Amino acid sequence: MAFISSKICSGVPDFDYPCGLLAPNEVLSPTVFLLPLTLVRFGEYHQFMFNETGTGYPASIKRTGRGRGVFSLTCSLMSACLFAAYGEQARRPIDVYDGFESATLSAVWSTERSLPGAITIQSQVVRSGRSAAAITLRPGDQLPDEKGSVLERAELMEARELTSCEDAAYSYSFSMFLPKDFPVLPVRLVIAQWKQYCPSGQCTLDNPVLALRYRSGELSVTLHVGPKTRALFSTRDEVRGKWLDFTFLIRFSRGDRGRVRASLNGREIADYTGPTAYTEAFGYPPSGRFFFKMGLYRDRTPETMTIYIDEYRKKELSGKDSKLALSSNPDNLVLEFCAKK
Repeated sequence: MAFISSKICSGVPDFDYPCGLLAPNEVLSPTVFLLPLTLVRFGEYHQFMFNETGTGYPASIKRTGRGRGVFSLTCSLMSACLFAAYGEQARRPIDVYDGFESATLSAVWSTERSLPGAITIQSQVVRSGRSAAAITLRPGDQLPDEKGSVLERAELMEARELTSCEDAAYSYSFSMFLPKDFPVLPVRLVIAQWKQYCPSGQCTLDNPVLALRYRSGELSVTLHVGPKTRALFSTRDEVRGKWLDFTFLIRFSRGDRGRVRASLNGREIADYTGPTAYTEAFGYPPSGRFFFKMGLYRDRTPETMTIYIDEYRKKELSGKDSKLALSSNPDNLVLEFCAKK
């Protein structure tokens, strides 16, 4: 099995790699481990004679019996070092940040859930630094596989290497800005969501397990891991025209270990313990994987919408950090601490 970068993936999300362990642009293919082994055949030393152009391509190969023991030992040591390096990399927990300061999107993101031009980097509306992302959804913006449906979307999706594992703990933080003239409509609108991956494509429920929604002027956080949707938070306070700083501490689990803690602008808005993942009864595999998207996902409407996003962070929590972050803390100190780490 080869591990591949999200840059060369396309289509339906493919999670055929260690769950939540590899960072973008740091993917090491196991094929590199085969290099020392290809230099040895039946204990013979293969000496590469390079061509005169200096290009490094082998012009001829000469076999000799001398040094076979030393060379075999060298190859063994090279293989051991490479496997050790790969193992160290594969165990690296997720810890990423994107302030959208580059002219183009970073490798943290995939744009396969948006049309070309829907996501731009701009400097007029910014939470911190010099720039932020702007996501615009226009009437009729539908992905090719959703043509003819009621769905319209323009979303940033985290790179496949950043997917989350069931029963692990993660902190997410990001800032969003809805302009003062952002449309207030009685239609479904999801501005951030965590989805559970369904490898068969035949799961009976496909709702996001956790979602941040804005509908009819109401901002809400919903949980959906069964037949019914549960609201963990909702407010009709005016949220347009100001930056909204969200922090989510999450452990996806289909049992009592599931956990969601959320804060908005430093104030805790949700504290839930219980199932946070779909079970096998709905067609999902025993060990779940989860991916994050944010932007604009809605039922078809004639209005154009733009949302601004800045200061995204995701960190995999372990040990003391995990226990501290997911424990009850009425002073919200842990939420603020994790958002700034």
